[in-house]
Order: sequence, then C-alpha cells, then structure tokens
Amino acid sequence: QADSEEFLEIAGRMIGDRIRTHFITGATIVPIPSSWVVDSRNTSFRTKKLAEVASLTAHCGLSPCLSFVSQQTPTHKGGTRDPNKLESLFAVRPPAPAGKVILLDDVTTSGAHLKAAYWKLRSLGCTVAGAVCFARATREQEEDPTSDKTVYVSLSKVFLPAF
Repeated sequence: QADSEEFLEIAGRMIGDRIRTHFITGATIVPIPSSWVVDSRNTSFRTKKLAEVASLTAHCGLSPCLSFVSQQTPTHKGGTRDPNKLESLFAVRPPAPAGKVILLDDVTTSGAHLKAAYWKLRSLGCTVAGAVCFARATREQEEDPTSDKTVYVSLSKVFLPAF
C-alpha cells in the first residue's frame, strides 16, 4: 500500500509537469472515474489521487465532477468500450467546470472513456483543451513497446502520454 501511494505521488508529479509544459495554466483537471465510482466526491479512486497531485504540480484547478450513474463492469472484465454508451452512463456533479478543461486518465486502451467524457463535458458547455494519460494498455504485443509514440484520440488536442 505504501508503495502504491508513493507511486501515485511520483506519477502525479510527472503528469503535472507534462500538463504545465503542454497546456495553458489556469486550466481545470477533470479525472476520469473508475467504473465503480457513483459519487464523484469519493476520495479513493486512483485517477482522482493522480489528479490531485497533478493539479498542485501544474498549478491547475481540480474538478472531480464525473462519476457513473450506476456501478459499471470494468472494461477488462467485459464492460463496454463504446464511447456512445459510456457518455450516457456518465453523470456530472454540478457545477461543470468553467474555462479550459484537461481530462486525466490513469490508463487507456481504446480511448473510449476519454471520448465519452469529452462529449459529455462539451454537451454542458465545457471547453476541453486536451487529455493526458499516464499509461496506455494494448490488446496485442507491440513490436517495440518502449518506442516514444504519441497517441491521438478524437479530442480537440493531442492526447499526451505523461512521459
């Protein structure tokens, strides 16, 4: 447990440094909730902890306003990766963040949660400046998993890996 807390602190600082380097200051970080989060005020989900440290490091606001309307099956256990379905499953606890928003996810595979969060927040008038993710999971083994690749998702800016 202590090691995971230390890891979240280090990873959060890395993400915050990346945000400070690539995005405007004064933006608000919105963490993507875990599949079991039905109340965005819950303090124990991993991405929120990353976002807390990242927001302090990047001198950004923090708005953990996203949750799910009901507990979801995790994607690694067969839950949906369809961003259209996920968008309808997201709830936003008012108020929606004002100004520029940066989505933050811990791990992404298909980008479906990021796309769904982007669509949901945009439908409420938020300006999503981009997204940052600490790690990317793949379904197949890559030829060179250590190569420095930038992954693009259908957002208004480049989706940046944290390092």
